[in-house]
Amino acid sequence: MTHSRAFHPEGRLLMRYRKASLQTALVRDSLKYGVLAPDDNPGGLPLLFLLHGGGGDRRMLENQVALIEAAVAQGVIEPLVVVTPSVGMSYYMDSIDGDERWETAIMTVLTDQVAQDYGVDTDRQVIAGVSMGGVGSLRLAFRHPGRFVAVAALEAGVDPFLRLADKPAWYAHSEDARIGDKFGVPVDEAYWRSLNPASIAADDPDRLKASGLRIFIEVGTHDGLFNHHNVEFLHRVLFDHGIKHEYRTILGADHIGASLPGRITEALRFLGNSLVPEVPDEAAEEFRAAIRRNYEARGITPPD
Repeated sequence: MTHSRAFHPEGRLLMRYRKASLQTALVRDSLKYGVLAPDDNPGGLPLLFLLHGGGGDRRMLENQVALIEAAVAQGVIEPLVVVTPSVGMSYYMDSIDGDERWETAIMTVLTDQVAQDYGVDTDRQVIAGVSMGGVGSLRLAFRHPGRFVAVAALEAGVDPFLRLADKPAWYAHSEDARIGDKFGVPVDEAYWRSLNPASIAADDPDRLKASGLRIFIEVGTHDGLFNHHNVEFLHRVLFDHGIKHEYRTILGADHIGASLPGRITEALRFLGNSLVPEVPDEAAEEFRAAIRRNYEARGITPPD
């Protein structure tokens, strides 16, 4: 295990980044991951899985140490333990042939190892990711909504259709990387559907709603991979099925570039707010109740 340190501007050590690995039969090689935790970790802290994008690895977390440290120091999010596994181009899923089971590995042995090593509160898990990691964060959170308090997906390259027959012509450019042979050859549509975040939401919206999972999705309006179309599609699926969520389009932002640090900070802010018990807003509740009464008095059923 190796590590590097992150210091407060005044010189006080706040968090420590470590590289680690574990052996598991669930993936071909050792499961490598990075961990960022307060140096004086008291135990019982929340756990954040921060998932890297395509072509990335655990170094994503190492590159975000200063940003996360600043977010903690400024109260954007409370002190926590952050984990980034290196998963290649797996898209955070179990392969259809069972050769590599990344979803299972993350949700079982990796979580258990981090809980053992850092004493995290596994009832206060959140997950976030960028690009491919955005897809992975939605995939894991939507398939295991009871395991996470919240999910924040940035510029996620989710498939923007609910049936393979509805795939738009322009998507052919992305198909090899995002679908390829991951779901079998030919594609096993039932398996693909079980892993497509939009389909998961559309097929069983009540499960997501009942879980209380807090959902944040965002994308730049000028995303160079055209993920603004993908995320907009997911937003419409969530909206049309009554799944409450926060959706942001970042005007002028691309898939890479200067906008990302601020966007990651805002995702951390959403996760941080989600970890704080919600305080009832009596004025808002009274307002909604009054409006509903007004509708019902006129024989009109208000929308959700």
